[in-house]
Amino acid sequence: MLVFERLGFDPGLRGGTIALGWMPKTLTGEELQLDDAPVRDSELFLVDGNNLAYRAFFALPEELATSEGFSTNALLGFTNMLFKLLADYRPKGVAVAWDTRPVHRHELLDTYKIERKPMPGLLAEQFPYFRPIVEAFGYRNLEFEGWEADDVIATLATRADEAGVKTTVVSTDRDAFQLVSDNVALMMTPRGVSDVHVYTPERVEARLGIRPDQVPDFIGLKGDPSDNIPGIPGIGDKTAGQLIAQYGSLEDVIEHADELTPARSRAVKEHAEQARAAKELATMRRDLELDCDPAELVLAPPDRSQLKEMFRRFEFRNLLNRIDLLDVPALARLASPAFHVDPHDPPLLLLHGDQDPQMPVNQALELWGAYRKAKAPVQLEIVHGAAHGGAAFYDEERLAVVKEFLCRNF
Repeated sequence: MLVFERLGFDPGLRGGTIALGWMPKTLTGEELQLDDAPVRDSELFLVDGNNLAYRAFFALPEELATSEGFSTNALLGFTNMLFKLLADYRPKGVAVAWDTRPVHRHELLDTYKIERKPMPGLLAEQFPYFRPIVEAFGYRNLEFEGWEADDVIATLATRADEAGVKTTVVSTDRDAFQLVSDNVALMMTPRGVSDVHVYTPERVEARLGIRPDQVPDFIGLKGDPSDNIPGIPGIGDKTAGQLIAQYGSLEDVIEHADELTPARSRAVKEHAEQARAAKELATMRRDLELDCDPAELVLAPPDRSQLKEMFRRFEFRNLLNRIDLLDVPALARLASPAFHVDPHDPPLLLLHGDQDPQMPVNQALELWGAYRKAKAPVQLEIVHGAAHGGAAFYDEERLAVVKEFLCRNF
């Protein structure tokens, strides 16, 4: 018996995450559009490992644990994000940068991050397993003594930008807004790791009212309590954004302090040096002498046996069931431009295995992808079960994998 399943998708919903609930506003109070379309063709993803690990830990309940009682909430959230990068975006390279003791910033400010609480015990227990998971996905772990992950990322993102490599930085640190350019986007995970917000230069300016390169000036004025960086008392996000937009830089605000209200003028003059130091602390280093070329951060094939072993160990049943999504090589070429698209003659594609005498499965998927990319009409039917007397290529599990990929990407 043949079973047909018709996949009908809206071309306007190609691959984006539908964000529900809270969404950042523009300065005029309108909701920002932060879909992931700008990063769909990114070649390189640079991930702040510590940032993502903390985000995952606090986003998911601490009660998540194996049957033996080992906590896995941070590992699960972290792994889900790494899986998403590979399954949804198919980049050429992914690197995860990790913090070491920030010698440079402690030299500038001995109280830097001094009030930050120690790592929670349940997160510390999970931390030794993050790097092996990164390696199992075929990604690169990066650590450079004396530097924080954001400085490493800033240096590599700048090199990639100069080389014309389209790059996405993955971090929830607002300092990272300063890295955004025409060639570098910022991906944030506002609620855990399932939804993503993506920032381009236009989106940063719509949210903050300033250009990405002015973000260190912005932080110099308002400070950053999370890193124990003091700014100018009485100046918050809104005022800092307005002053930087009006005068252009922290130095220009200080120079024109007499034009401000008496109270604000006095605060700026009294804390000018503190603000300058805050700006320097907030400025990510882009010139580290790292023995690392962004062009060489090429993905290795995922170690599926190692991933399966880890997923079983941590009882990530859903991820274990989806691991075939990483093992369908034809799907990486769905948007192939090799086919001529005729919008006036939409094809009907039947997928039922390599035994199809008219068109192999791989070629049919590529043709369907070409029509979807061109937003031209196309109809796809996936057939599972025996076809033409031959063994079926797609069993129920493989069919679900293909459908999930198509829904996410087209």
